[in-house]
Amino acid sequence: MKEKSLVTMLVVFTLVCTSVGFSSSYTAYASDSPTVYVFIDKQIYGATETSLNQYKDDLLSEGYDVIISNVTGSTSASSMRQTLAGDPDVVGCLLVGHTPVVWYEVGRLFATDFYFMDLDGTWLDSDEDGRYDGHVNGTGDVQPEIWCGRIKGWGPNEADMVNTYFAKVHKLRTGQLVLPQRALAYIDDDWAASGDQWPKDVYGPYYDEVTVVIDKETTNADDYKQRLTEGYEHIDLSCHGNVGEHTFKVPDPSNPEVSIWDGTVNGSDYINIDPKSFMINFGTCFAATHTLSDGSDADYYLAGSWIFSPTYGMIAVGSTTVGGMGYLDDFYTPLFGQGKTVGEAFKEWAVKNGEKITYGHPNYDVSLIGDPTLKKPKVVVHAQDQYGNTLARGDVYVDSLLYAYSNSTIRIWLGNHTIFINDHWENTTDCYTTHRFTFSNWEDNSTNAHRNITVQSNLSLSANFTKKYCPADVNGDSKVDIKDIAMVAKLFGVNRGDLDWDSRADIVCDNKIDIKDVAYASSKFGEIY
Repeated sequence: MKEKSLVTMLVVFTLVCTSVGFSSSYTAYASDSPTVYVFIDKQIYGATETSLNQYKDDLLSEGYDVIISNVTGSTSASSMRQTLAGDPDVVGCLLVGHTPVVWYEVGRLFATDFYFMDLDGTWLDSDEDGRYDGHVNGTGDVQPEIWCGRIKGWGPNEADMVNTYFAKVHKLRTGQLVLPQRALAYIDDDWAASGDQWPKDVYGPYYDEVTVVIDKETTNADDYKQRLTEGYEHIDLSCHGNVGEHTFKVPDPSNPEVSIWDGTVNGSDYINIDPKSFMINFGTCFAATHTLSDGSDADYYLAGSWIFSPTYGMIAVGSTTVGGMGYLDDFYTPLFGQGKTVGEAFKEWAVKNGEKITYGHPNYDVSLIGDPTLKKPKVVVHAQDQYGNTLARGDVYVDSLLYAYSNSTIRIWLGNHTIFINDHWENTTDCYTTHRFTFSNWEDNSTNAHRNITVQSNLSLSANFTKKYCPADVNGDSKVDIKDIAMVAKLFGVNRGDLDWDSRADIVCDNKIDIKDVAYASSKFGEIY
């Protein structure tokens, strides 16, 4: 069992709950919690400690255990792997800063993080040159047991880059960053033969809009840069690339059957443009090459430039050599369709496809750059009362609003569509079986709703039966316990608009986190949903 650092939280919890007539004993230990290891370069640890602690708190609130470990120049990749293999609860690891790089030499030489994902296989170095050249079952098999992500910057300001990244991640987690529910597939000339249907098949079930740019005359650097500013949750790019840049083709005016080079986008372009997108899958060679074969930094590598862009970039998938991720359904189905984290989806993809030979080598070159614990953002819905006061943002649950607002006309909108709901709700503190509001064109699935809902819109509102839900379950793990109380207590006194605002802790939806939120959470302590 692992001890969690909740002493301060427990003190706050005891004081607050005593004031509202609630008390409970709690042991600050947990077993079988999914554990995330964060290995960070000791040289930047001090300058990033505050950001790391916020990240750790966010993961603790989501039910993870988190172990942060400093890495020095003498730390070996094998010792890190042994640490991971020795923890039966480990689900993944995150490598931050200049941490050990493992090289694999089959077909080509490239960096691989699969070494940290397969914990019971054996990695071979037959010629003892420090580069692995084989991978066999060992005590288990060669499939990954855990996921791995990497956040690596460059230059003297790497700590600032890491701090900026973790600040973005926190904003995304707390609903402060929103982008349109749509995806972009940008397919250059040499991939145009694949057609425009596969992106619609892959993304269509999960996004309101899928834009496919495939016309050979259209796909060029200037057009692509413009589209980066338009706002897409996810982008899939197919074009030629090298370390730190990718290039487009257009038909030769004198011979349209032949394509010629037409414009390059490099890493610094991504940082300067600040793309309005959370995630990109680079179908370009070398996009995730963070370290060169001589051990030096690959400054402004594409995947790193994506996640270190100022505002939105969170996740980049790419290759550390020739190639990119194939078999996309095996990644996007668990990520978009099943609500799994990026890391979980990446591990599932790797289990199915890691050993397959692509471009003359196994797919061990495909890397995940960014925070693997992120998920596809939920549909963002805004709710106001009839006076224009904000009631909620994010997924709207009937019962999270009815506690604070009775006999109200609630206005809810998604994107450009406005939906009015007229419903007189009783004022209650009970937790009901809840219906999540979802939106669909010309369809009404509200027959199973336990409250009558009148929709005034050219779009319909579905109140779909989902699950037992209580707003006191702040971290969404289907139970009300010390983690929920601690999360509210930590944010006590914070108001909407404050830098550390987190709407999940505003249980009664009155735009401030105060004793009413603590009292409500305390009254539901121990309940399971």
